Formats: sequence, structure tokens, C-alpha cells
Amino acid sequence: MNLAQVGAYSFFIRIQQMINSILPVNFFINVIRPAFFSINPHQQNAKINSYFQFMVKLNWLFFLPIYFFIYTMGREIMDIYLNGKYIIYFDILIIILLFGLINAFQEPLGFVVQLFEKVNIVLYSKIFALYNIIADIFFIQMFGLLGAALATGTAILFKNLYIFYFSKDSINSSELMSNLLILIMIWISPFIIIKVLIIAGANFFILSLLSLIMCIFLFIVTLKISIKKDFEKRIFVDFSKNKYFQKTVQLIGYK
Repeated sequence: MNLAQVGAYSFFIRIQQMINSILPVNFFINVIRPAFFSINPHQQNAKINSYFQFMVKLNWLFFLPIYFFIYTMGREIMDIYLNGKYIIYFDILIIILLFGLINAFQEPLGFVVQLFEKVNIVLYSKIFALYNIIADIFFIQMFGLLGAALATGTAILFKNLYIFYFSKDSINSSELMSNLLILIMIWISPFIIIKVLIIAGANFFILSLLSLIMCIFLFIVTLKISIKKDFEKRIFVDFSKNKYFQKTVQLIGYK
């Protein structure tokens, strides 16, 4: 890879890290952790699954609209605000963020592994770090910047799937996929419409404002649809002691 590609890759990884830093699990951690680790791992599989699904849903609730927004309008944003810098590598950003979206269950999965004290599984999963190094060597030579994104993304995904396989007795994979598909169906249609309007030449700044309003509205709707179990609502209420979060809790009707 040349210096421009290295710069683009570092910039895209930084964007992914910024998105990961605002995922809800990071903010709910102090509320969720004590409740989760009070579960008896050998007698309450249903409860473990409920908490896992809740944490993953929260991450996807935030990550999906961000992903679709960047996918739909990111190229135009880079053209306007970055003077087109890195725009030729925009598809690489989308691939990096796609892996980030898929791997949004990584931290909740880590909770499950810690609860069952499956240290050996985590240790064996380190083999995928070796895969990452080897894949980097071959993929970068064959595909350049795309190869770097594929090597890192697949290494993290394979590691998570490996850990998931040994945790499957406590996690309902069908429910996990169902939650993801429901959220995708809710979010994809509006962004397809916006993308068509962009291609048709509609004013970008008006579309940006429209997208922002749409995201806020759909976020409240999807939050209301997705967070429906009593313990999920209680976590929201407990967290609403944070003054910055109170408005959201009031909007979705949890008291």
C-alpha cells in the first residue's frame, strides 16, 4: 500500500472507533454489568439470552442508522467537507463499517463468556490473531487496501463466531438474526429513497436535514418497538437518572 492508502485506512479505522465509542453498551455498562453477573449461569439460560439480546439490539439500534447514513450520503460529505480526499477509497470505508456492524455483538458475547468463565475458549480464539497476520500478508499483496479491510474484518468475525459457537447453548441465534432483519427492514427503505433523490440531483443540504429528522423519528419508533420487555425498560429508567438521557426515556414513554 502507498502512503495515501495507509492514510485512508487509518482515517476509516478512526471513524469506526468513534462509532464504537458511542454504542449504548458503553453507557449502560454500569447498569447492566451488576445485573448480568448476578445470574446463575447454570440455571438461568433464558435470562442470559435476554440480556445478551438486549445489549446487541441496543448496539444495532445505533449502528444501523449510522451505517445507512454513511452509505447513502458519505460520498457527498467527503466531497464537500474533505475536498474529495479519500473519496476513491469510499467503498473500503463501507466494508470496514459493515464488519463493524456485524461484529456489534462482540462485547455482549464477551459478557457471556466471562459469566461462564470459559477462559480456554478466549485463549484458543487468539489463533485468529495469527490468521489476521497471515491474511494481511497475502490479501494486501493481492487486493491492496481492500485486502487489509478483509483480513482484519474476517479475523474479528471468525473469532467472534468461534466464541459464539461455544456459547450457543445460552444464546438464541434465531432471535438474534430476527432482531437484525427487523431493524434492517425498518431502516433500509427510507435511505433507499434518499439515495434515489441524491442521484436525481436533489439539494444535498435539504436532504441532510431531512435525513436527520427522519433518523430521530425512526430511532424513537425502533426503540419503542425493540425495547419491550420489563427488565429492558427498567434498565432505561435506571439510566434516565443521567440528565442527558431523560428526554429520550420520556419520548418513548418509559417511566
